[in-house]
Parts: sequence; structure tokens; C-alpha cells
Amino acid sequence: MPQLSYIRKAALRQPGLYFHRSNPFPDIPEKGIEALFRAVLDNADLYRELRGSSVVWALIASEAALYHSLTSKDTKTAVEMITRGRLEYKGKENPVTALTTLVDQCIALTKEESQGPTSALVGDISEGDKIIRALTNKLNKLDLTTSPLWPPSYFSAKEMLLFAQRHVFSALRGVDSVNREPRQPLPDVNSYDSPPRDTQVALSNLALVHCTPNKRISLSLKPVGFLSPKLHHDWYWSYGREIAAFSTMPKFLSHAKTSLFAEGKTYVIGLFTQWSNQGYAANPPTITSSRKTPVSGLQMISYEPSYGSKVIKEQSGRRPGIRSTQASGYHGGRGDAVKEWLSSNGIRLHSRYYGGRVPGEFATDSVRACIGFIEGLVSRKEGEDVFPHFEDTDGWQKLGFIPLEFE
Repeated sequence: MPQLSYIRKAALRQPGLYFHRSNPFPDIPEKGIEALFRAVLDNADLYRELRGSSVVWALIASEAALYHSLTSKDTKTAVEMITRGRLEYKGKENPVTALTTLVDQCIALTKEESQGPTSALVGDISEGDKIIRALTNKLNKLDLTTSPLWPPSYFSAKEMLLFAQRHVFSALRGVDSVNREPRQPLPDVNSYDSPPRDTQVALSNLALVHCTPNKRISLSLKPVGFLSPKLHHDWYWSYGREIAAFSTMPKFLSHAKTSLFAEGKTYVIGLFTQWSNQGYAANPPTITSSRKTPVSGLQMISYEPSYGSKVIKEQSGRRPGIRSTQASGYHGGRGDAVKEWLSSNGIRLHSRYYGGRVPGEFATDSVRACIGFIEGLVSRKEGEDVFPHFEDTDGWQKLGFIPLEFE
């Protein structure tokens, strides 16, 4: 990460704050200072419950309207240093600005949190339970009702924090496998240039409604838009929070490993759509599903709408900013990452299928096709096979898939 020049220069110019010359600051632009403190206050319930732990700082970093990717550690450092600057201000006049007001409110929140029960009294409560308690409390205050505990406890703490993000919470609060109707219409995800945050909401909705524990399915809640964390970080400078809705290939593979081998899932599903500055998707999105089979190894299923729909295939060549080399590079890089992951973890891939039919109602857009395909997978009844047996070539052909060699 760059040196700490931006926020130091920005903070030193703010009235009502005092800093020693040696104070360290993460490197964020001036307009991000207020955004950080707004994000802290917007997540006050979680801050209280999690007592300022690293996970809540990760959420604050993702929620702040920044055009710069910050780690949870840097976010915590920035807020604490600016808070200290406010506390150490001893000027005769006490200027009241938007920033000093936000900082004063955060100081009050910090004092409230520090006066809460000691960790010894709350240590037996899991991180997930604390998040559920905080979000349920927030939901009750917004809706002025007594709501069931939300989100469902079978999701991981990391997944719960994604549900806590403002754009997801506002659309899906209270939604689960029983209460399936959102409180407001969901954003339409019906075009290849649908905003990534809308796609994230659509994936989160499918997970909340359909991915109950007995189905043994894990759905990645963010679309995978970048092959590497570096690319993700570099684009953050230009597009900010919209980029934060994307995941990266290494994060998806880490999620797949945990789901398959630590949590006992049979299927792990991810939506892959490459980011482009000329539109949200540089080439048609695809679905990669890893399947753990009774034999030793994994099966990889790639749903490619451009294979099953001539219209989608032709559209991809006419979209602004799309080059065939760019698209093939993304697909090739994805394949290379999977090979390296398999090799480094000693995992055998015994079969791979590619293609898939595209229903007529989805034949004009790859995003609609992919979301529809995922919904078909996760909405199967408990115990019902999601895919044919890995050796049933006729069954795969009926679904429009062809076998591929994985070199």
C-alpha cells in the first residue's frame, strides 16, 4: 500500500483536530475521511456487538464511500488516529463541522462500547450469534416490529457480514427460506451491464431463500470479476464501491475448499463475469460448479450461455470494449488458477463438462441465463440430484453439456 500522505494532508487541514507530527495514517483521499465515520455510525449495532473486532472493520471498509481499497487494519488505524486528534484538540474555539460532528458521535459510540459487558461475560457467544443479534436489532428498529432472528444461523460469519452491507440489507432484510418475499422489489438483473451490486443482491437472495443446510449446496455471494486481488485493487481507484461487489478467483477457490472439505458441501457454485471499464461484463457470464463425488476427486461443470445461445454468442462480439483476446485471456486465466489450486491442494479432477442449454426466455442475455440456471440448481428439493451421475454422458447431453478434457 502507498505511503500515508493523503490522509495526513487531508486531516491536518480539518478544523477542530490536533495531530502530533508522528501520527501514522492509512493512505486515503480527503473526501474519504467523513465517509469512514459515517460507515462506523451506520453499523453502530454491529460495532457494539462485535466490540470493534477485525470483522466489523472489514465491513466498515467495504461500506465507506471510498475510491480506495482499505484493509480492516488500515480502516481501524485511520478512525482511531482521527478520533485521537479530536480528543487532543485544545483550541480556544471549538469549530463545529460535518467531520467534527461525526467524530464526536463516534467517540460517544466508543465510550458506550467500552462501558459494555467485559469479554469474559460475552466470550461464550459466537461471532455469528453476535451478528444475528445486531442485525435483528437493526431490523426491529427499522420496521418497528419484533422480527425473527435474522439472518439464519447456518450461514458463516463472513456471509452474514455480506448480508449486513447496506445495499443487501435494505433489499433483503428478513428474507429466508420461510419468508421469501422481499420488503421491496429487487433490482432487475436482466442485462450484461447490470451493476455488480445488483448481481450481488440477486445471488444473496437465492442463497437466503434456497440454500438450507440439508441441500449441501454453497453459493458464492459475490460475482467473480477479477482473476487476482491486484487487479481488483487497481480498479478500485476508478470505480470504488461498485468494484467491492466483486470477488476474486483466489477468494472463490478458498471458499470452495472450505465448503467442500471443511463444511461437507457437495456443490459449490460461483458466477464469473469479467470486469470491463466499457461496461460491467467484458464477456458473457458463466457458472462454475465444483462437485464432490463419491470417488476420490472433484467434477467441474461450466455453464456457458454463449455455447447454448447463438444470440448471446453474437452479442458478445458487438459489445463496446470487448476484445476476443481479453475474453479468452480471462477464461484461460481462470483455467490456470483452477489447475494451480488443484495441484497445490492435492485434489484430483476426474471429469469436466461444458455448455448447457439456455431456455428461450433467457436466450437474449447471459446474466439472466446464469441467474436462472443458478436458481434451477439451488431450488431443487432436499435430496434431489442437482446434476446427473458424473459418468452418465447421455444425461449430460440431454442438458446440453459436453465432456471436456482438463489438460
